[in-house]
Amino acid sequence: MFAQEIEVTGKKRTLGDQPAATSEIPVSDYAGRFETLEDILEKETSVRVKRYGGPGSQSSISVRGSNANQTNLYLDGIPLNNAVSGEANLADYNLDGVGSIQVFRSGQSSGFSGSAIGGSVNLVPERGESGTRLRLRGGTERTIDVAARAGGSRNPEEAEKEETEKAKVDPSLLDAMRAQWSVSGHTGRSDQTYKYRNNNGTPVFNTFDDHDDRRKNAWYRDDGFTGYASAGVGNTDLKILDDFTYRMHGVPGPGSRQTEKTHRELTRNTTGIGSDTRGLGVDWIRLETRAYYTYYRESFFDPLQEFSTSSPNSSGKLDVYGIHLMPSLYFPVAFQTIRFLFAEEREDYHQEIRNRLDQKTENVPARFRRHTSLHAEDEFSFFKKRLIITPSVRYELYRDEFPDFRFRSYSEFGNPEKRRIDYTNASLFSSIVLARISQAEFRFRAGGAKEERMPTFLELFGERGSVIGNSNLKPEKSESSEGGFSLVADRQPMSGEFSITLFRKNIRDMILFVPNSQFSLRPENVDAARITGVEASAKMFIMKRLRLYATYTYQRAINMSDVSYLKGKYLPLRPLHDLHSGLSIYAGKWEMGAEADFTGAVFRDRTNEYLSYQAGRWVYNAYLTFAPLGRGERELIFGLEMKNVLDQRMEDVIGYPLPGRTLYGTINYKF
Repeated sequence: MFAQEIEVTGKKRTLGDQPAATSEIPVSDYAGRFETLEDILEKETSVRVKRYGGPGSQSSISVRGSNANQTNLYLDGIPLNNAVSGEANLADYNLDGVGSIQVFRSGQSSGFSGSAIGGSVNLVPERGESGTRLRLRGGTERTIDVAARAGGSRNPEEAEKEETEKAKVDPSLLDAMRAQWSVSGHTGRSDQTYKYRNNNGTPVFNTFDDHDDRRKNAWYRDDGFTGYASAGVGNTDLKILDDFTYRMHGVPGPGSRQTEKTHRELTRNTTGIGSDTRGLGVDWIRLETRAYYTYYRESFFDPLQEFSTSSPNSSGKLDVYGIHLMPSLYFPVAFQTIRFLFAEEREDYHQEIRNRLDQKTENVPARFRRHTSLHAEDEFSFFKKRLIITPSVRYELYRDEFPDFRFRSYSEFGNPEKRRIDYTNASLFSSIVLARISQAEFRFRAGGAKEERMPTFLELFGERGSVIGNSNLKPEKSESSEGGFSLVADRQPMSGEFSITLFRKNIRDMILFVPNSQFSLRPENVDAARITGVEASAKMFIMKRLRLYATYTYQRAINMSDVSYLKGKYLPLRPLHDLHSGLSIYAGKWEMGAEADFTGAVFRDRTNEYLSYQAGRWVYNAYLTFAPLGRGERELIFGLEMKNVLDQRMEDVIGYPLPGRTLYGTINYKF
């Protein structure tokens, strides 16, 4: 929970000190606007969000051409991906309790467990923003969202101003007390009955039966709560975090075959506690700890059997436990900091099959996974952090169990009920400050890493009636490298950040679901890929009146499979070009802005057939905000935003249309 607060020879280690390509996005930058987690993330270089519809729909993330289950999502260092499907649905997480979003494009920070072929994203909770904030948002398709947040902080300087005689503790102890807290809650609703073009299942060849239609069963209901608190005396802090989500939403199906009643219900609660002791017995040892428990309850309802005729309903529960120990050793004389991570985690998954009347018909055998992670990172820092070299090694051990002998036939080799696999990854990154002038720094970063991804429960053990499990699957493997320059400047009248990075990634033993019969699939290690590209970003703030940003990614993702008709083809849904740009003008209490986003052409299948080709698209957004009280400790912001101004008809996934023009309004009051 404290990965970005590590001291290095007496100074804080910031995200800018990371030798690999990283970025951090303050959520407060979007006050007064209707922006979801997906909207904010896709503005970053090399980050691609794939949506199955409008706000509240299934959404997944890809970094540098990776698959969604190769990218890790964390909440303050607590892993949110699970062993069942491997990928996290971004729509299941809200921004109301989040202070910033960290994006790690190569692996992840030293304080996180697991391995990440496709990088990782960490949601950092709001930590003590003073005051109370109320927000009301609403708009197209009967969308409404109400949220409230309150928080505060206390530090030793503030404690000195209080009357110590009223305190129930020793005055000398009161001077050292510090605390932060934040609580937030929200509720959101939307019908999402937007207009789209229905091709009746006959694209390209027959356009005569195409007609405008309304999206059905795409509604959602979302409620959430996030609480964070920390308190410390002397050199020790204790911290607690709780994040709760309850969601119900329709599962609409493809546009040419919409559903009426199919829906999903999710309840999730993540609780984490931790400590941070700076100076454990001696000044050069620091110990951080983290323990967490995540509770998932998910149900799928298909009362009209629109998706399945044999077992339309199901429910599953997943319990995830973990404990992390993160000691750090500081050796200023040797310009060296050694960080360790010892993690032990467990996942228990139970599933029930139900009929259309929601009566239980079968208990699927429980599935268990234990994960041990050992990580060591040795950071060398020279010339006042002008040169940073960081080698690291990570050992991962997985032990899976599926104790039901009825399913022995699901695997041709080995023992399908138990599986043990381990691997060791390594990385080496370096950062060199080429020039450091007053309020400006020019830096070069380079490095490489080896990462792997463990197969999921679905891939290993299958799903009765649809997926044949394969307990002989090997982990997916990746070797990546990167190198680039960055410039950070804060010299008035202009401040900004500029970066350009070249990257390369080779992925082997990629898992693909291959047809095993007319009605079933079997996962196999059959694919390979080579992904190369360049990512560039520029963010400028001129004379405190004009803000500009542009992020561009050129990415060439090629299938390197041994299958002749696939080798050399583009990987599906990986555009060559991806551009996000924006302009904001501040005029007194007004802010006016416009955005232009371009997503290049893609193929939507591995064979690159003509029918799967999707042309590139431009999407334009515009917004206007008014802050009559100014912006600061007390503010009232009125916002109006239009997305997809030109009403483009588009989709990320075949058959799942995205909304056209939408309009949203926001009232944000802080006091």
